[in-house]
Amino acid sequence: MNDNKSKFPIGELPKSASLSSLTVDEIAEKKRNQKKSLIKIGAMAILTLVLLIFSSMHMQIKQMTAETA
Repeated sequence: MNDNKSKFPIGELPKSASLSSLTVDEIAEKKRNQKKSLIKIGAMAILTLVLLIFSSMHMQIKQMTAETA
């Protein structure tokens, strides 16, 4: 009943494979996935910037028309 080894180790991080054990295909796929993620983040940043510009233009135009009315 006094087992030092737990069935579910708590606090231990899973051991990841080292780069030397990865195959060339796995490394290429990992780089491709990183590139895809970078493109997605860049696209989201550009979309956010465009939305920010349009919303600020809308606020400016709305303020201008309110002053002239």
